[in-house]
Amino acid sequence: MNVLAIETTAGACSVALAGEHGLAERFEPMLRGQAERLLPLTEAVLADAGVGYAALDLIAVATGPGTFTGLRVGLAAARGLALATARPCLGVTSFEAVLEAERATAQSVWGRGEAVLVVLDSRRREVFAQAFLAPDGAPAPAVVARPEQLAEHFGGARAGSLGLVVGSAATIVGASLGRNHGEIRPLVTESQPRAAAVARVALRRWRNGERPTRPPDPVYLRPPEIGGGSPAP
Repeated sequence: MNVLAIETTAGACSVALAGEHGLAERFEPMLRGQAERLLPLTEAVLADAGVGYAALDLIAVATGPGTFTGLRVGLAAARGLALATARPCLGVTSFEAVLEAERATAQSVWGRGEAVLVVLDSRRREVFAQAFLAPDGAPAPAVVARPEQLAEHFGGARAGSLGLVVGSAATIVGASLGRNHGEIRPLVTESQPRAAAVARVALRRWRNGERPTRPPDPVYLRPPEIGGGSPAP
């Protein structure tokens, strides 16, 4: 099975193909310009793997949260490819993608009965955050919060419940946790969503029997701004 994955939500443009020929990925950091680079990167990944569009079985895409423009570019491209190839399209949240990249460490944390907190930079004073309490259980609801608010939430009686903080805002949140509650010493790893992780999550969910019935929607944790500045979900 061949899964083509797209990730454009977090200051980069990446495309990956996972399946019969292993894993191929192209990754380019960029704050803007994903629309111009996405198709060339897709063509390059397919060429690296030696397959064509007809060999694809599933399209996967990161659904956010993330930058408004990047998120929309990725979703539009994935929906278009799914339509053109008559293949299903499966959405993977940016939280899931980051967690997948750190899954080996997360497994050890879960084994101790602790939670994994994924935190993404919103490019404002707040971060997007979601806690994963078990490898196969439902995650806690995603939130938008200031780092100090997360420190308050995971402090006190729950000080020992957090074992790992990952994501593009992990250093900021980890520092806030240490300042507010010295007894909290979770592992902290900075990472961001990548198409390779999106592909692995989508492939696992497909093999577990998940079948999308409609195109994926973006994950917005707050409404886009109207007016000046670049809106963000």
